Amino acid sequence: ARRPEAQIRSADSAGSLPYRGVDVLDAHVELLGHLLLGLELRLVQGRLQQIAAEGRKFGIHLLVSTQRPQKVHENVLSQCDNLILMRVNSAADLAYLGEMFSFVPGGLLAQSTGFGLGEALVAGKISPQPTLVRFGARISEEGGSDVGKGWAERT
Repeated sequence: ARRPEAQIRSADSAGSLPYRGVDVLDAHVELLGHLLLGLELRLVQGRLQQIAAEGRKFGIHLLVSTQRPQKVHENVLSQCDNLILMRVNSAADLAYLGEMFSFVPGGLLAQSTGFGLGEALVAGKISPQPTLVRFGARISEEGGSDVGKGWAERT
């Protein structure tokens, strides 16, 4: 069997990887906690750490979105070169973010407790300097619906 790295290279050269990113959202963390147990969960977490550490050389990027930064493994978070931070109320979360994203001035991080709807701090390689931004109103129609109560049950 080919190694995963060879499979990625092969798929990429064939043009069959239209989106080279892995999104990890809070909902996925909750899903993993309910569906995966023990060894399975450690294997998934290990793969996420590997993607965070080595994915860029294969053109794969990791987007981590969370309201609970201390729940994201530090080996994953430490590989994040960019930060888009919206309102944070927890002093513990702010302190942790300050440690993990030391390139962001503490005074700017502290301002996040007063952010309103659509306000954020952008820092890292995506911005020449840490910047406070305000996002405009959405232009697309809002959609979606609630997920059924049995979504996390094992089959």
